[in-house]
Amino acid sequence: MSHTTEHPLETPWTFWFKHPAAGDRTTAYELFLHNMGTFKTVEEFWHHYVHLARPHLIQDHCLLACFRGNQRPMWEAFPDGGQVILKIRRKNFLDLLWEELLFAAIGEEFGEPEVVGVALSVRQKEDTLSVWLKNINKSILMRLQMRIRAILNLDETVPLEVKSNAQQLSQPSKSPAMTPIAGPAAIPPMSAAMPALAETKVKEAEVPKEKPAEATPKPEEKPAEAPKPAEAPKEEAKPAAAPSS
Repeated sequence: MSHTTEHPLETPWTFWFKHPAAGDRTTAYELFLHNMGTFKTVEEFWHHYVHLARPHLIQDHCLLACFRGNQRPMWEAFPDGGQVILKIRRKNFLDLLWEELLFAAIGEEFGEPEVVGVALSVRQKEDTLSVWLKNINKSILMRLQMRIRAILNLDETVPLEVKSNAQQLSQPSKSPAMTPIAGPAAIPPMSAAMPALAETKVKEAEVPKEKPAEATPKPEEKPAEAPKPAEAPKEEAKPAAAPSS
């Protein structure tokens, strides 16, 4: 008999991470999409989650997602579905909102079986959180938007955008998943885009240590040069004594 009791989730979930495309528009989206691990219990979730970097540390143009089973965060996988999107411009709220959304998904707090995953898209000007649906209609969207506002404690004035996958698939220029493969692509290592396999506490502690180290040499150099200009007025006093003789 096992001494530990695990708490199973309603369905298995998988973490996905997408690198930023290396400037090659002809490279397939799938090549930059990495499976970070699947979990089916609360305990397995924490085993993966504690090793993921917090959203504010992730590089721009990356995607972090959590989807049911082995389903991937791709428009083609859900042609009849779509997303409810929240745009965020302040990084200091990003970590908390993503965590609340993630917990709600795996805990089935949305109350919608059509919900297949949640995703975080990191951008330079504004980040986005999205809830993905396998199928969309007005009644599902209305209920889901109400649940998202309640879970994230959002005011009614905060806009929640809705996008259908069919509409986005009809715009190939904006969909890297629709472009063909044109030869092998140079895929950057995981650590180059996302510090995912190191503990966040360690990385956050390293940031403030570097700044004071650079500032210490500068104030020491200024007092060393100060005595030189003080000798100049002594030489100008000698010519003043000549007219008196």
